[in-house]
Amino acid sequence: MDAAFWNNAVTLGVALLGAGLGIMNTWQAISADRVRLRVKPAYAIGVPGGQVMFSIEVVNLSNFALTVAEVGFTLNGNTIDGGSAQRLPFRLS
Repeated sequence: MDAAFWNNAVTLGVALLGAGLGIMNTWQAISADRVRLRVKPAYAIGVPGGQVMFSIEVVNLSNFALTVAEVGFTLNGNTIDGGSAQRLPFRLS
């Protein structure tokens, strides 16, 4: 094997590595700007009487802060927010 073969092989390897890293960097940049929230139902225990109530937990998984203005759900065509509008909007960092 001569030197030209190795020169071309190393050049091809470095070019493939650079292309792969460029694709990974682009994917990371796109996903960094995406809004990601984890919303799940939870139980809450009321302070005055100890009654078990339904609640909604919202966790910010994004790389930047978000403001949540409304949290609720729809059940049989009726929108239910449970009076949570008293504490909203709420900033999630």
